[in-house]
Amino acid sequence: MELIKGVNKKILDWFDERYDAREWIRENLTEKWVHKEINWLYCFGGLSFLGFLLQIGTGVFLMMYYIPTPKDAFVSVQNIANNIPFGWLFQRLHSIGANAVNL
Repeated sequence: MELIKGVNKKILDWFDERYDAREWIRENLTEKWVHKEINWLYCFGGLSFLGFLLQIGTGVFLMMYYIPTPKDAFVSVQNIANNIPFGWLFQRLHSIGANAVNL
C-alpha cells in the first residue's frame, strides 16, 4: 500500500510541476463560496441536460440496430431486446430517459 501511495504522490508531483494543478484546484474548486440563495432546485437544469445526453447516447446505439421499414420494424425491436448484448438495457434507459426529460 505504501508503494502505491508513493507512486501516486510522484505522479501528482510530476503533473503539478508542469501544470500547476494544485494551485488551480485551490483557486477554482476549494475556495469558491456558495451563495445563500442557491438551493436544490438549481440541480434540475443539470439533470435535464444529463437526461438529454442519455437520450443521445442510447438513441445512437438503438439507431444502429433499428430497421425503419413497416415490414421489419417490430422484428428489429425484438432483435434489439433479445439478441443484442444489453440491448434491453439501452431500450429501458431510452424509455426512462424520455419520461424523465418530459417531467
